[in-house]
Amino acid sequence: MNKTSWQDSLGEAWEALLDTLYMVGVSFVLTVIIGIALGVLLHAIAPDGIRPNRVLNSVLGTVVNITPLYDATGLTIRTDSQAALTVTATAGPNGSISPSGSVQVPCGANQTFAITPSDNCHVVADVKVDGVSQGPITSFTFTDVQASHTIEASFSALGPFTITATAGAGGNISPSGATSVACGASQTYTITPADASHMIADVVVDGTSLISVANGGKMSARGSA
Repeated sequence: MNKTSWQDSLGEAWEALLDTLYMVGVSFVLTVIIGIALGVLLHAIAPDGIRPNRVLNSVLGTVVNITPLYDATGLTIRTDSQAALTVTATAGPNGSISPSGSVQVPCGANQTFAITPSDNCHVVADVKVDGVSQGPITSFTFTDVQASHTIEASFSALGPFTITATAGAGGNISPSGATSVACGASQTYTITPADASHMIADVVVDGTSLISVANGGKMSARGSA
């Protein structure tokens, strides 16, 4: 191949390269412009957008998701109309909500939350959904989520409980009378005959005889008794 042929080949190759770069550049710019425009439109007509239009959003979203936009370099620009919505879940002291925090939920999906006290001495006081009280429930499900939401759980303590202690003639119980005991706490009672001529005959707790405790002279009652 002579020098002229080489020069001709290089010229043609250079021209082809420029044409390719031109087509790639134009395709890329058009793809980006169209992709951004579709993204902005779909966001605006989303259920929680500035101009909600559920039908148009669904149609455009389906078209975009089925037929992604490609540029000449193989880059895919995909706009997802089914963007996740946020449900913010929080719980006060002495309990939990699951899942918690900022929970991402696909548009149109369902999301269930479980509300649980931390122990047997606490109960659900109230659950508020978007600021509206739902009562002391232990579960709540958002159905067909179309917008962001909030769910907040609060808890309250059980008790204190009152234990009333009395002793018959010939003996004493200490402490006596009404004793306030916090939920989950313990309270010990000492039962003592008045003198050597008396003995413990029986100890009754919530109507149940506990004769066996007479030998030790002591008994323990849970605060929840």
